[in-house]
Amino acid sequence: MTDQVKPAIPYALFDNNSVAAPVNSNSVTLPRSVLVMNWVYRFASAPSSASIRLQASMDGTYWFDIDEGTDVNGEARELSNPIIYPYLRSQKTSQSGGGALTVEVIVL
Repeated sequence: MTDQVKPAIPYALFDNNSVAAPVNSNSVTLPRSVLVMNWVYRFASAPSSASIRLQASMDGTYWFDIDEGTDVNGEARELSNPIIYPYLRSQKTSQSGGGALTVEVIVL
C-alpha cells in the first residue's frame, strides 16, 4: 500500500538515508489538487557533491524529473505550478561523502 501525502503535513520521502546512490525513495500518492509543493533536502553532514531529484509519475512505473537540487548544504525548493501527477518519489542520483540524506515534501 502506498502512503498518501496529506496537505500541509510534512512527509519524509527519505529519512536519514545512508544507502549509496543511486537510490529511490518509496513512492507516495498525492492529493487530487496540489497547487504548491515545497520540498526540503538536507544532509547530516555536507557531501562534496550531490544530486537529489523529485520525480513524478502518472502510473507509478514510468518516472520523470520535476525538480533537482545540487546544493551540498541542502536547500528548500518550491514548485508553484499545479501538480497533476498522482505519484511522487525522490531519487538520490549521486552523493560523494557526507552524511545521511533527509528529503521532506509538503503540498498545499
